[in-house]
Amino acid sequence: MSPRSLIVLSFGSLALLASTVIRRVTLKPVHDRYAPVRRPSSEDALARLERDRAVLGAIVQRSPIGVAFGNVDGAFEIVNDRLRTIIGKVTSPPVRFQDLAELVDFRWADGSKVTRHALADLLHQAATAPIEVEMESRKGPKPIWVSIRLAPVRAANQQLLGIVGVVRDVTVEHAIANLRKEIVAVIAHDLRSPIAAIKLSIESAAQDWVPGEAHVRVPAKTLTRVEHSAERLGLMVDELLDASHVELGTLPLERQIVDLCELIARLVDDLRPSLRGHPVATELPSHRVCASVDRLRIQQVLTNLLENAAKYARPDTTIHVSLREQDGLVDIAVADEGQGIDPDDVPKLFDRFYQAARARQRRQGLGLGLYITKGLVEAHGGSVSVESVVGQGSTFHVQLRSSACGIA
Repeated sequence: MSPRSLIVLSFGSLALLASTVIRRVTLKPVHDRYAPVRRPSSEDALARLERDRAVLGAIVQRSPIGVAFGNVDGAFEIVNDRLRTIIGKVTSPPVRFQDLAELVDFRWADGSKVTRHALADLLHQAATAPIEVEMESRKGPKPIWVSIRLAPVRAANQQLLGIVGVVRDVTVEHAIANLRKEIVAVIAHDLRSPIAAIKLSIESAAQDWVPGEAHVRVPAKTLTRVEHSAERLGLMVDELLDASHVELGTLPLERQIVDLCELIARLVDDLRPSLRGHPVATELPSHRVCASVDRLRIQQVLTNLLENAAKYARPDTTIHVSLREQDGLVDIAVADEGQGIDPDDVPKLFDRFYQAARARQRRQGLGLGLYITKGLVEAHGGSVSVESVVGQGSTFHVQLRSSACGIA
């Protein structure tokens, strides 16, 4: 094909394309070609505003933290669901922020009550600049710690419209901080004794060292003292580790079907030499009673209860151990004939680092034994309780769910 024919063909193609475009343009109505851009109507703007308001309202109501807005007089206009669970249901008409002093038992960190005047003062400060405070709420069955952040809300012309409040539940943070303080206190006080004993024993042995000799003669009594102190130190460290697992809910369990009658009988025989000469009477069924448990952990539970019974029982009295099964539950009871537990101590007996009066008098242990016992039993889905009569003794009950023997 010659260049001339290519040019003719190109112009022909362009002409065909141009005629097609012109045809389409001329077929389009004139009013469509020159119609102005449609502006949103007031109805559209109102619908969009309602939609945005609904979305914002849903976000506020479903927020995992408490949110509230109060007008310039402090009266609540918005209170989300999370905040209602923290401070209790706000009455209608809305109460003012400072009125919460009468509705919620707020306490400062030092335990003093948060007054109406103090809340009004916080509101006055928040009208100028954001502030944040922490306080304890005793509205519900269990006290909780809350962090309250208040900030002013202003219009475009800086006119004060009200105060927005954000409330967070910081109970877990406070619990962790308290646990850290308690562990530091334990390390500084209780762990110091066995460490000091080991250090003194080593220093005593070093005094008998003769310069130039490669070995030191150490009396057997000194070695025994070091061994006992090291064992005590190891037990304390193990208790602290177990307590941290209980607190975090990360106790490892290796479950298996265990005959509890056989476990108790063998454990009692193994522990007799360490029970301070107390005879042990067992009352066990003649047939097998099984449960799906971690054998070592249940041994740890019963060892603690038996050793506590031997520690607090009157000399030469009998420790009673029984096992009963009813309605799919196994009840293991360990009873002593001791001085009993003061009624004021019973509700706190299983708390971390708590020691009853009888234990404080002896000044032994960390106060973690029963706390760990409770955590171990509950990790198995069971429960532990105590019955005590002052002057007669105490009975600890461990309840576990039974299982068919030989079936996991």
